[in-house]
Amino acid sequence: MIAVLFLLASFGLVFGFQNKVPWPGSWMTSPSWVGRCFQGLLGCSFCLGFWMGWLTGAACWVTLGCPVMGGWLALVLTGFAWSLSSSVLCLLLDEVLWKLERNDHER
Repeated sequence: MIAVLFLLASFGLVFGFQNKVPWPGSWMTSPSWVGRCFQGLLGCSFCLGFWMGWLTGAACWVTLGCPVMGGWLALVLTGFAWSLSSSVLCLLLDEVLWKLERNDHER
């Protein structure tokens, strides 16, 4: 159950970064590679969900403690699996919300 809460927190962070956080500064919209990278990252819920998955996976690890089994490889593989599941969940929920908003505006 706690894993579901952390995955939903990951979607909340993605939604907040994509829709609610104002990004001041010209470096976000500049034609440099940094601006293009951030524009691409913030425009893709799958990509941003992957990185937020690493963040919430680390928060889950800190909150619940170190896993008992495995060494560093198990930790990296668990983090990678957590990030992939977060990215898929963020993409699915983003699509569902987009379709709900589109249907609401068509009425």
